[in-house]
Amino acid sequence: MKLTFCSAAYPPDLDGIGDYTWWLAGATAQEMGSPVSVITRRGKHLPQDGVQVVTPFDPSRLDSVRNLSQAVATEKPDWIIFQYNPFSWGKRGWCPGVPRALREVKKLNPTVRIAVMFHETTVPRWPWRFMIMRRWQRPLFRAVCDLADVAFASSERYVSQIERIGYPGKVVHLPVGSNLAASGLSCGEARRVLGLPTDIPFIGVFGSAHESRLLDWIAEAFRALQSRFTKAKLLYVGPHGNAIADVLGGRENLIDLGVQRADRAGICLSAMDLLLAPFSDGISTRRGSAIAAFQNGVPVATTITKWTDSVFRNNPMHSLLLSDAATAGDFARQTVHWAQFLDVPETVASYRDEMRGFHDQTFAWRVIARGLLGSL
Repeated sequence: MKLTFCSAAYPPDLDGIGDYTWWLAGATAQEMGSPVSVITRRGKHLPQDGVQVVTPFDPSRLDSVRNLSQAVATEKPDWIIFQYNPFSWGKRGWCPGVPRALREVKKLNPTVRIAVMFHETTVPRWPWRFMIMRRWQRPLFRAVCDLADVAFASSERYVSQIERIGYPGKVVHLPVGSNLAASGLSCGEARRVLGLPTDIPFIGVFGSAHESRLLDWIAEAFRALQSRFTKAKLLYVGPHGNAIADVLGGRENLIDLGVQRADRAGICLSAMDLLLAPFSDGISTRRGSAIAAFQNGVPVATTITKWTDSVFRNNPMHSLLLSDAATAGDFARQTVHWAQFLDVPETVASYRDEMRGFHDQTFAWRVIARGLLGSL
């Protein structure tokens, strides 16, 4: 079986779906014991063994997705695995070129089958600006579903959405993995590498200041933790240090490491005692920032909602706080109560081991690659 992945972005781009494609393509090639190809944009790429990169897309013109069929004709794969997020392929998610390109692939390459990985389907119904974007994203979502021989979804929420529009084919829940390299270091070792103190608690935050990330809840929880652990500092890794400083009321208690390379960001995570990751729609199997913490053995305080996937609901863990809080204050109180484990070194070690084990069983790239291959 010959596989070709397709992504609008690819490392070294600062793009989660591009990173996802890089990691999954490499893991799939290893699992198959044969090379795979990736169709993506022109420019420099991060190489890896077993992966050939084909570059028909112009990164300055998202509508160059129309070149997909020609690239597929050259590669002659059995399957193309298309990475879909409407915002990857068009401004504000307006990407009519995607269904047109997939239609042309089917017309000109009738033996090729198409699998679509839905990283996002459409924006929610609210706020009002989302309602406007849904007017074009919803028909595009339906059109892409109609062209997929297999639909993969990064969360059970998206599985339900695909099924509800009447998709007749196979829908497979395929979690995302961590886009970082595992550090393999203990907390103390990671801090020594980074030149950080080893004798104070570091409360971690990782990722962007996307509106789904509850920054005010993070600030409230950090202040509550600092009242319990007076020397605590907030250790941030990501592109929006100013937004974090704003909600904290300054940089006095903030160590802002900024954007880090994939091979170093894991070390930064390993240096954290716990990660604050409350989301407005709850933890799910598409939250790569939290999954990166799992990978590096960091206990995580997050939120649970009706959209939280069953792998979290059905696997209660001491090292994962699933808060059902309705307010920032409630989340802060629950986090402080849970974080008492930091006082017991043996408990800290067992929590970190538990988290790594959960990651390796559910979110390791080899596990995801096997799930992909088993569904094609």
